Amino acid sequence: MANLWNVKATNGKMTRTEKIDISKNEIFKNCSSKEAIKRTYEAFWNLPHAAEKIKVISVKEAKDG
Repeated sequence: MANLWNVKATNGKMTRTEKIDISKNEIFKNCSSKEAIKRTYEAFWNLPHAAEKIKVISVKEAKDG
C-alpha cells in the first residue's frame, strides 16, 4: 500500500484536499486500506459536539512531491 494519499473532504460548504503520509502521521499508521483512511479521517475531525460535520469525498493515491 502506498504511503502518500490525497484525502478530499467537505463540510457541506467548502471542499479541501489534504495530503497525508500514513507512514509519518501517527493517527493513520495502522490504516491498510482507503476505507480505513476515510474512517480515521472522519473520526478525527467529527469529534462530539463539533460545530460542523466533515465527510470524506475521496481517497486517492498521491504522487510524491
